[in-house]
Amino acid sequence: MIFRKMGTVVCVEKFSKEHANVFLLRLTSDEGSGKKRAIRKGILYTDATIIVTTDADCWMEKDWLATIAAGFENDATKMVVAPVAFSNEKNMFETMQSLEFMALIASTAGAIHYKKPIMCNGANLAYLKTSFFEVDGFDGIDQISTGDDVLLMYKLSKIYSNGVRFLKDSKAIVYTHPKSNLMDFINQRKRWASKPFSLLNSATKYTSVLVFLSNLSAITLIISLFCLYKGDVSHAFTIICLILLGIKCIIDFLLLFLASSFFGKRSLLIYFLPEQLIYMFYVVFIGLLSTTKSFSWKGRELKN
Repeated sequence: MIFRKMGTVVCVEKFSKEHANVFLLRLTSDEGSGKKRAIRKGILYTDATIIVTTDADCWMEKDWLATIAAGFENDATKMVVAPVAFSNEKNMFETMQSLEFMALIASTAGAIHYKKPIMCNGANLAYLKTSFFEVDGFDGIDQISTGDDVLLMYKLSKIYSNGVRFLKDSKAIVYTHPKSNLMDFINQRKRWASKPFSLLNSATKYTSVLVFLSNLSAITLIISLFCLYKGDVSHAFTIICLILLGIKCIIDFLLLFLASSFFGKRSLLIYFLPEQLIYMFYVVFIGLLSTTKSFSWKGRELKN
C-alpha cells in the first residue's frame, strides 16, 4: 500500500502493526515522484501474482478481492476492468453525475466485450504482475501525469487482443462519492479528458470524436428548433430534428436502463431528461476545455 498524506501514513503504520501483510512504502528523492513511480515501486516490492489498484476515497464489499481474483481464471486474461459506481448522492447535481458515470461504465463494458477497449478506471483495476513487465510497465507513458490505468490498458491490449476483460459482477463494484461542487467536477472531467490525443488508441479517438460531434449536433438541432419557434425554419426540418433527438434519447435511455439495473439504481432514471439536456452542453464544454491540457488535482496544478 502506498500513501502520501501524513494522516493516512499514521493510520497505515498503526494498521500494519496489527497485520503483518500490510506495508507502507515511501518514494525516496532518488526515485522521483508521481503516481506511476509509486505504483511501480509497489509492484517491484510485492511477490503477488495479481496487482489490484483502487483509490483512497473508495470502499467495497468484503468479497471484492476474491471476486477480482476469480476474474483471472481464464489464462488469456491479463487485465480485469471492474465496475465503479457513485454512491450516497445527496442532490440532483450528484445524481446526474451518477447517471453519467453509469453510462461511462456501461460503455466501457461494451467496448471491452467487442475487443475495442477505450476506458478503464484505476479505482477498480487489476492486472498480472508478469504482464505489467511484459509491456515494460509505464515506460513510454511515464511523462504523462495521468494514464496509469487507461494508457497501460492500451499497451496490454495491443499485445494481447483478448487479454482485457470486464468483470460484470456486483461483488466486484467499488464505490466512491460524486463531486460535491461544480469546480471539483470540472477539474475531474478535465483530468479524465486531458490525455494527449496522439496517445489514445484508434477506438478511443473515434469514440471521442463521435461523442463530441453527436452532442454538438444535438445542440445545433435544439438551436434550430428555437429558430422554428421564431418562424425561421421549415416544419419538415423540425420533424427531422425531433426524430434525430428522439433516436439519441432512446439509445441513451436503453444504455442507462441496463446500467442502472446492474447497479440497482433505476430510481435515478427520473432525472434522465434534464440530464440529457445538460449533458450535451457539458460534453462540448469539457471537450473544448480539455485542450488547455492543465487541470487541478488534489491541490496541485498539473499538465499533460
